[in-house]
Amino acid sequence: KITNLDLRDNDFNNPLAVDQLCHLLSDPKCKLIQLVLSNCRNFCPNPMRKVVDAIIKNKKTRLRVISFLGSGVDNQGAEMVAELIENNTSLETINCNNSTFDEASLRRIEKAYEDNYYLEEFFFSSP
Repeated sequence: KITNLDLRDNDFNNPLAVDQLCHLLSDPKCKLIQLVLSNCRNFCPNPMRKVVDAIIKNKKTRLRVISFLGSGVDNQGAEMVAELIENNTSLETINCNNSTFDEASLRRIEKAYEDNYYLEEFFFSSP
């Protein structure tokens, strides 16, 4: 049973690999607690959209920590992060350091965070 999955420094240009990851994340039997997607290439927006949708779809997810550090999360990605915050009660920590969202996107995340009593840490810095 995998509880921590570290995919840092990967290239998400392979649709089959993205689909396999999404299958794992959407499985109600998934025991994953921590997912590291740091410094991934070709991650935002399309693979990120699929990953976020898979996490949201799994209402029995145990995922507590997710890291997008340095993976090119832009304004579109910020919207997806906000959706994660709004639709997930297991996440405690989200790392978006070295992301490129603008102030409006950061406000969107802040608004999502206001109604989430589970998220304890949100990290953001621009490159």
